[in-house]
Formats: sequence, C-alpha cells, structure tokens
Amino acid sequence: MNRKGFTLIELAIVLVIIGIILGAVLKGQDLIRNARAKKLIVQTTKWEAFTWSFMDQKGRFPGDEKNNGIIGDQNGETGSDNSAIDEIDNENYTNPPKKTITLGSSTFYVKMGNDDNDNGTTPHDLIALCASNDCSSTFDDDAIKYAEFVDTSIDGEANAQNGLVRGTGTITLNGDGDTITAATPDSSDDYSSSDKAIIYFFDKKP
Repeated sequence: MNRKGFTLIELAIVLVIIGIILGAVLKGQDLIRNARAKKLIVQTTKWEAFTWSFMDQKGRFPGDEKNNGIIGDQNGETGSDNSAIDEIDNENYTNPPKKTITLGSSTFYVKMGNDDNDNGTTPHDLIALCASNDCSSTFDDDAIKYAEFVDTSIDGEANAQNGLVRGTGTITLNGDGDTITAATPDSSDDYSSSDKAIIYFFDKKP
C-alpha cells in the first residue's frame, strides 16, 4: 500500500499561507481599533469646539452659573439646571456631539466639570470620558488602548499623569449625573485597569 504524506515544501507553503492570513486578520483588527479611536478623538474635540462656541455666544462656559470661568465648581454650581452637557444640548446646535460614544464593545460617557484643586489654586475645566455613566466602572484592556491613543494624539505621548490628557481613578459627579466636581489625575505614567475616566483639560494645562 502506497502512503504518501506531505513534503516539507508543501508544509512550508501551508505555514506561509496561514501566516499571511493571520497577519491580515491582526492588521485588520488594528485598523478597526484605530478607526474607532479616531472616532473617539473626533467626538471629544467636537465637545471642545461646541464648548468654545457656547463661550463665544454667552460669554461664559456651559455649566458656569457664577461666570467665574469654572464649570460646575462646588461653590454653588451644582444644580440640575447647570449641567454643561444640558446647556450645550439646549442650544439646539446643528449636529451636536454625542453624550455616549460606542466603540465596539467599549462605551464612553461624556461629562464636563473641573478638578476641584484643594491646594489653593483655581480648579481647571475638563471634559471627561468615563467608562460608565456614573463614572464608577474601571477600564478594560480596550479602554486602556483607547485612552493611550487619545493621549498620544493630543499630547504626543501616552502619559496618564502629565499633559492635557490624563487618566483618573478618582472622580466625583454631582446630583445632575453629568457634572464632575472633582477629578484627581493619576500618580502613575501608565493607564491601567484602576482608571475610570480619561480627562482632557481643554482650557489650560494644570
């Protein structure tokens, strides 16, 4: 009985083909992730643009009831009518930014507010991308990659404790569910599974 197996050349060709297919699949996944990350950046910068547009029209930031340059600070700007998100929505802008940004299995919830500096300096305004609507859930691996992408795109590097874009695992919302009254940036350079939000200091770097 004549039993003929695969030659080494045939096996090598099969392995090369498998390698090409796997490479194409992995490259495709990278392209999809990059496209989703770009969507996140576009939506974030869209919120920034609409915030500045509101400032141009009203002479103050949305959610800045006291007109002191601070979005939702803890000295009176905590009512449900003072949500920066709601104020932008109520202006009936054409093509307003989305409050919820879904990227595959990851969803980010947009909030606005300040970092409530308690060291005697003025709080800094920020836009936050939380991993859950109440900003209590922590990042999964995909969310960490998206955070690094956003940070690199805006700051030139992924550093969770420096620059305009940072990570935070300590974040507080007031009663309206949209306004951040405190956000403490990471003490580590790396984004991690303990982070709950990406914070973007769009006005000025702390």
